[in-house]
Amino acid sequence: MEHKAFIFDIKGFNERLSALIIEAGLKEDTTQLVKFIDDNLEIAYSPYTGELLDKNWREELENGDVQEVADFV
Repeated sequence: MEHKAFIFDIKGFNERLSALIIEAGLKEDTTQLVKFIDDNLEIAYSPYTGELLDKNWREELENGDVQEVADFV
């Protein structure tokens, strides 16, 4: 297993994503997470490859649950 490390913007996370991810988990609904990714492809990276995502990012999903989609956010 290869480990990838990324710089993490905790301030940006708290301002833009924390509540969104918690709500998605509580509702077991990825709709808003997917929208966030689609709207922010220029800053969203694959947790698997470390590459910037493109419009076909969903092809990387293995099961598409909240946990996995949140990893892409």
